[in-house]
Amino acid sequence: MSLLEHLKKEGDLVDVYSENFFGRQPSIADDPHAPFSKDTLEEIDYLESEPEEEKKPKNHLLFIFLDAYKRDVIDKIQEIYPPLKRIFSAGHAPDFLLLNLYSQQMLCVGFGRKNRLFIIDAKTAKPINYFRSATSADYEYMGIFTDHDINEAVNDFLTALSELSHFMFEYDQLPGNEDMISVAIDAGPSEDGFYYIEDNELGYTEVEINDLLNQCNDFQAGEDKAMKMIKIFFPQCERGELNAGDY
Repeated sequence: MSLLEHLKKEGDLVDVYSENFFGRQPSIADDPHAPFSKDTLEEIDYLESEPEEEKKPKNHLLFIFLDAYKRDVIDKIQEIYPPLKRIFSAGHAPDFLLLNLYSQQMLCVGFGRKNRLFIIDAKTAKPINYFRSATSADYEYMGIFTDHDINEAVNDFLTALSELSHFMFEYDQLPGNEDMISVAIDAGPSEDGFYYIEDNELGYTEVEINDLLNQCNDFQAGEDKAMKMIKIFFPQCERGELNAGDY
């Protein structure tokens, strides 16, 4: 069994424009608001069958989840494609590889210090500024990468990762998690009238402690929304596995 076949069997490789991926999505009739629909299979077949159509999306785009606990797989990938060794040894390892089989481009995507999202070209180890690249070479690079991506899967996936990056950072800056803040609220104010969170000497007014809880809920909702998109591709992926925890 080849490495790609093994990854696919484990659920760590998604052939985006395939029956395997779109076949497991809801139809438009079942869920008109779903980001992807199994009805797209008909469009893919049409584009592939019509010579005059320029877009040929079928089987050209692969997403790979690099499970940090599967060290043998990560070592094998670097053995097969040596340029990856420089990226894996540079610091924070990527969590995902995005491959365009037409253009032979590979993106390494993951979370670095303070959970900042990084997107790096595998061949050159050059960072790609995907979200602010309107007038740069990065814009051309991503234009080639997404040329046949008719459902904007790359954009949806990278946007979800970017949003997760933001909300993980904001959540981790709070003085406590939702449970800790809720415990402080339930315990009520101390004799000095302030609310105290475990392992935190700073006291908070009633307005401040409730505002912290609201922030917790908002950031968690943002994380959940981002993870919902990520799990469309990789249901096994968990937020805790992606959090770099490096501050």
